[in-house]
Amino acid sequence: MSERELAPRGGDGGWLYVALGCGGLLLVGLCLIPPAVVFLGWESTDEDVEPVVTAPDPALEPDPIAPVDPTLPRGVTPPMPAPPSAGPTSPRTVTVRITESSVASVPVGSTCSFEVGRHSRNDGTFWCQANIECGGRLLYGGGTAGYFDCTLYEQPERHVVGEDRNTTSGDRDPAMRLDTLRAELEVSDDASGALGAFRVRGTVTDVR
Repeated sequence: MSERELAPRGGDGGWLYVALGCGGLLLVGLCLIPPAVVFLGWESTDEDVEPVVTAPDPALEPDPIAPVDPTLPRGVTPPMPAPPSAGPTSPRTVTVRITESSVASVPVGSTCSFEVGRHSRNDGTFWCQANIECGGRLLYGGGTAGYFDCTLYEQPERHVVGEDRNTTSGDRDPAMRLDTLRAELEVSDDASGALGAFRVRGTVTDVR
């Protein structure tokens, strides 16, 4: 065989090199493209995901601030009421100066004192009882009457807040409202009471 017959043809050799080059580029692309796609996917995922907001633990939240009584002077701490289960306490003695009266024997400017006692109920709660007498006249209570719903305070002073809304036509005694926190007393009745229709108001000057 001659040397001419062993030499490759010019046209066939060129296409072989082109095929080999394209195959190499294809292999390089298959090796590099997947990591690039994964890397770009991670970046876009980190940007698109919204941050997770964790709700605060209710156990770590501060306790709500107790409401302040707007009628108390600035800086004065409101008193704490005695719990219903508290044992019997000594009666409170309330002194009142009369500021308004329709009863002749109880003139304006006169003073009177009365006791407010605490009495337990069968259901474990309690109520108060008072016999309010001024100028020799029994204005409220007496005997087994004079009971009313109340709130008692022990600190810093022994205040009492309570009310009996019914007059004699509704129960056995006049209506009465006592609020030593605001230094107020009011007793009133309708025509069916022993004193007839009347109204007496006073300012609380002392509670012991």
